Amino acid sequence: QGVEPAPMPDSLSDALQEGVDNEPVILRMLRNERGYRSVTYPEIAYMKDEGWIAGYDPQRQEVQVRMPVGKTATVRGHLDDMQVNGDLPRWISKNKGDDLFMVEAKAFGESLWERWLKKGMDDFEHYAWQLSSNMHALAYGFGWQVPAVFVVGHKDADTGLVHEIDITHVAEPPIPRGQFKAKV
Repeated sequence: QGVEPAPMPDSLSDALQEGVDNEPVILRMLRNERGYRSVTYPEIAYMKDEGWIAGYDPQRQEVQVRMPVGKTATVRGHLDDMQVNGDLPRWISKNKGDDLFMVEAKAFGESLWERWLKKGMDDFEHYAWQLSSNMHALAYGFGWQVPAVFVVGHKDADTGLVHEIDITHVAEPPIPRGQFKAKV
């Protein structure tokens, strides 16, 4: 539209970089605490071949999802991780159990961490929309609702590093599919 973007303020750039730096830490903490494992590249390739996911960006290690809405719109997203509870990939046969789930990871400083602990997803509408978008896209690809884990890391004020996590299991998208599609 002819508008040149202004550079991001340093404070916002620093906070965003802390989120990027902490994501693998949060995912590792989740795997260690719950005994989960990330899906393997051959499993991701299988999901792509089956049309369950849109793709995979190996450089960013992001699973890509998509969902057509109407005749002209496509909602695209990326997952922070997909993890499995257990060793055997039973989900490959489309077993609708709890063994496969998508993961969304966030790193919060002190004030957001306290707000999260008090009110959870109810007080973070933008994350509810993001999570719902990815969950609806996975349901579109898989043909059944893949649950999610929303994991929040608590950043140390001095180092900016996550030192504890809070884990929320989400069985259904917080924003219903009809409401989501209507907004699109």
